[in-house]
Amino acid sequence: MHQGPLEERQFPDWSMGLRDLDSPEARATPGYSEFLNTPLTGQEFSGKPNRSQRLLLTFKKSM
Repeated sequence: MHQGPLEERQFPDWSMGLRDLDSPEARATPGYSEFLNTPLTGQEFSGKPNRSQRLLLTFKKSM
């Protein structure tokens, strides 16, 4: 990831949305996982490396 100013956007037509993952509607969604509410600071993965593997596999499956 890049942090800081850019001369131009890499994906100018890409828009993003926001969802409240704590809402009752989101929690009722089939396949909902509390994992999505876990802060990604690194500490969550250092003690349980399988959590980082799950994150990567989930990302891979969604591509």
